[in-house]
Amino acid sequence: YSGNVISFDLSKSDLNQLDEISKNVKSTLYITLVSLIKVLLYKYTDQDDIIVGTPVSGRQNFNLRNQIGYFVNVIALRNTIKAHYSYKNLLEKIRDSILEAYNHDEYPFEKLVEELVKDRDLSRSSIFDVLISYSNNNSNNQKNYNNQQNPDTIKDELILKPFQFRETNVASSHDLAFIIVHQDDIINISIIYNTDLFREESIKLMAEHFKQILKSVLINPNVKVRDISILTEKEK
Repeated sequence: YSGNVISFDLSKSDLNQLDEISKNVKSTLYITLVSLIKVLLYKYTDQDDIIVGTPVSGRQNFNLRNQIGYFVNVIALRNTIKAHYSYKNLLEKIRDSILEAYNHDEYPFEKLVEELVKDRDLSRSSIFDVLISYSNNNSNNQKNYNNQQNPDTIKDELILKPFQFRETNVASSHDLAFIIVHQDDIINISIIYNTDLFREESIKLMAEHFKQILKSVLINPNVKVRDISILTEKEK
C-alpha cells in the first residue's frame, strides 16, 4: 500500500518508569509497549478482541544458522481486553499470552493463514491489520557505529546503524505498523500508515493519544482500562 510515517520519542524518564512497571510484573519493555498499543487499539475500535502481528527470527532451526537469506516468521498476538481490567492485570495477561505465543514461533504464519482463513481477501492482510516491531539497539548490545574508525579491524561482529525513516516513498504492508527502536536512553516509535485509509493529522493525533495512555499508566499502573482517557487537553 501507499504509506507515510510519523515518529516520536519517549523520554528517558518515561523509559525508566516503564522499566519499573515491567519489572514489577516480571514483564519486558517490549511486552509493556505492546500492551499500551493494544489499549490504544481497544480505545479506537471499541472491540475487546485485539490481534496484532509481530515479526520473529526464522532461524530457530540450527540447520539454518549459517544460511544466507532473510528468515523471518510472523506470529499473531491475540488478547481479550475488558473495561474492568486494571492496566496491571491486563499487562500480566498480555505477558502470559505473548510468552505462550513465542513457544510456537516456528509455526509458519502462511500455514496458519491457510488453516484459519477460508476465503482470503488478497487486498488486505490476513488475521491482523496492525504490526508491531521492536528492536533493541542499545550500546551494550552492539558497538557504537559512529565510533568505528577502522572497519578493517572488524572480524565477525555485526555492526548496526539506526535507520531513520524518511517521510517519502514509504510503503505500508499493513493498515498500521508501530516500529519501536530502543536506542540507549530513548525509545523512538514510528507509525507507518496506509495513506488510503488515514490522513497525516489523524496519525499525529493517534500518537498524542498513545502518549495520554502512557501518562495514565505511569501515574497509576492499577488504573482501570475504562478510566484511561486518550483525550488531550485540547480535545477535553
